[in-house]
Amino acid sequence: MKLIITGATGRIGGGALQNALNNSSVTSVVVLSRRDIGTQHPKLQTIIKKDYLKYTAEELKQLEGAEACIWALGAPTSGADVHIQYPRAAQRAFHESLAPKTPGGKPFRFILLSGGAVVRDQSTRLPPGLSALKERGKVELEFIDFEAKQGATWKVFVARPWMVVMPGSWVGWAIPAAYQIPVEVLGAALVQLGVSGGAEQTLDNTSLKKMGMMIIGHP
Repeated sequence: MKLIITGATGRIGGGALQNALNNSSVTSVVVLSRRDIGTQHPKLQTIIKKDYLKYTAEELKQLEGAEACIWALGAPTSGADVHIQYPRAAQRAFHESLAPKTPGGKPFRFILLSGGAVVRDQSTRLPPGLSALKERGKVELEFIDFEAKQGATWKVFVARPWMVVMPGSWVGWAIPAAYQIPVEVLGAALVQLGVSGGAEQTLDNTSLKKMGMMIIGHP
């Protein structure tokens, strides 16, 4: 299958990319990135993308045939354009141009990376500095509602990890295990959602760890 990945220069997107390149079910990976990611692989194609609000006919032609997208663009502190406007634009473009051409008539799977602290309840009161958590929760709800209106052509999965831990990181000593997820485990879970989907539409940290560990063989 052909898979789209954004955020490949970051921890989570990079972890998903490495897993995808090693996954025999993934035959082609197209990375959308503002710059060269410094990785070479027979399965890998990189599209240098300067404007995530618009998709050209040439870009969409290169993405044609993709069955899923792992949207892992931006850090938790990135602004509204990265976490709100960019995924909205991608959803619109991919639904209009890619979903009707998915091989075998399968639904296009859009995996939206979110976070464990994101708040969906818009009536929740938060300190001014944390208001972005509600905005991201609003986007989650928009994406879920979008799927409900599309029928069998579009599937959304929302991934909500907590603390993503790199190999050998000291952070793991300070954070309870229930709130941790190794980057390679999260990457495996995200790719599995892209390849096969899943029973849960929203996956919390526990669900992501369970799925990822089953894939990479952790106990």
